[in-house]
Amino acid sequence: MAVKFRFTSPWEEFEYAVQTVKELLDQKKAYWLIGLLDDVDLFIDDASAEEMGTETLGIIYREILPLLEWRLEEGKEDREDIYTNIISLDSISHKDENEKDEIATSVCNKFEMVEDSFRIDRLEMRYDLKKDSISPKLSELQYNVHTHHMPDGQKGKCALINMVCRKNLDERRAGSSGQDGDITFVCDEEDIEFLIGWLEEVKQKIKGV
Repeated sequence: MAVKFRFTSPWEEFEYAVQTVKELLDQKKAYWLIGLLDDVDLFIDDASAEEMGTETLGIIYREILPLLEWRLEEGKEDREDIYTNIISLDSISHKDENEKDEIATSVCNKFEMVEDSFRIDRLEMRYDLKKDSISPKLSELQYNVHTHHMPDGQKGKCALINMVCRKNLDERRAGSSGQDGDITFVCDEEDIEFLIGWLEEVKQKIKGV
């Protein structure tokens, strides 16, 4: 298991955080990022994140996300294997047997809840597809909104959007300067509407509609 031990939230709070993620995904206010910007991540829109308590947000990113990443990296595992992996972690190996058993059992239950709560088959397919692809992946995506003062005194707003693509997403985490593609372009509100429409068309073709 590649993640550090951090699964310490009470069961009821963890269950609430899982349900919150499910609702946000259904409402298109959150999206799983698989092989896009990171190997495995969760995007939550700013408004939803601001409404959420810091404890719930912490559970999502410190517990749910690492458990999902573990599942996608390691594949399907028996509960016994999960239990053994947890027990062997250095961070709990010094605890007495009863406490280690309680912790490992709790993590197994959380792992199974994550596995049962989200579309694991679909996420696994996306994960494997991106891992197998030799094409560059979008590794950075940023924007800045600017106000441009026109000669006639009017003000026009535009955005500078920066995208970086790399064949290996690990290069971003390692701080590598090697880039396969880096582009910054200016666009206004109508340009963004076009891009949304164009991407929607691409989406429908992927779906086979």
